[in-house]
Amino acid sequence: MKKANVILGLGSNLGNRLEILKTTCDLLNNEGILLIKSASIYETEAWGFESETSFYNTVIMCETILLPEELLKKTQDIENRLGRTQKSSNNTYLSRTIDIDILFYNDEVINSEKLIIPHPFIQERNFVLAPLNELIPSYIHPLSKVSIAELTKLSNDTLKVFIVHFPIFVN
Repeated sequence: MKKANVILGLGSNLGNRLEILKTTCDLLNNEGILLIKSASIYETEAWGFESETSFYNTVIMCETILLPEELLKKTQDIENRLGRTQKSSNNTYLSRTIDIDILFYNDEVINSEKLIIPHPFIQERNFVLAPLNELIPSYIHPLSKVSIAELTKLSNDTLKVFIVHFPIFVN
């Protein structure tokens, strides 16, 4: 089977956020989602809802032979194993031990009932753009045809993000 290049976004605002991000990377590797490189870990306020605890966020570059929907299933299984119970309540986001988003899968554009790739909110979230800009600034978004560096400059998100930890993994 052909390997796919995948970019995942990771976020946590419950529990030991740094350890949860590290454990998530270990579990992904164990499931055939092989970590190639990660961005630094950034801290930011919650996006889209109120929370007393800030988030730790990063993006990771992986290789996998899993198809997109198989990858989604594996990431959701890992979220559940790490204590994530639900994504939202009454259309409001909730705090979570871990959130794993598939940001990019090769250069594919997928819009199915279960999965949208590229992730539809990349350009609206500094907590995703900042680590993406660190990891793959020249990557061209398959829909907007604009580089990550340019999307970062164009962002209207006012939430501040700052590095709190060096990358979890550097190849």
